[in-house]
Amino acid sequence: MVTSMGIPGVICAIRMIEPMGGPKPLQGWGFVVIGAACAMLSFFNRGADVAVPVSKWGSFIACCLLIFALNWGCNITSYVMPIEKFPKECRSSFHGVSAGFGKVGALI
Repeated sequence: MVTSMGIPGVICAIRMIEPMGGPKPLQGWGFVVIGAACAMLSFFNRGADVAVPVSKWGSFIACCLLIFALNWGCNITSYVMPIEKFPKECRSSFHGVSAGFGKVGALI
C-alpha cells in the first residue's frame, strides 16, 4: 500500500511540471515536501523505544506522504532536467554522462 503511493506521485508530477514553470521549481518544492514528510515521520516515531511508533496511523500516513514526495519531485525531474538543459546535437550522450556521474556520486 505504501509503495503504491509512488504512482500518484509520478502522475501529479507529470501534470504539474508545466503549471509550476518547469522541472526546477518542481524539484525544489519536492525537496521541501520530502523534508516535511521526514519531520512528520520523526514526530510520529519519537519516544524511548524507536521501534514502537507513537501513532501507527500517523506513521503510516507519513510513510505514504514520503513515498509520494520522493516520486513527485526528485524522481521525475532528475530525468526531465538533463533533457531540457543539453543542446539537441549532444543531448543523448550528455544525458548518459550525467546519469553515470550521478551513479558515481551515489556510490561515493
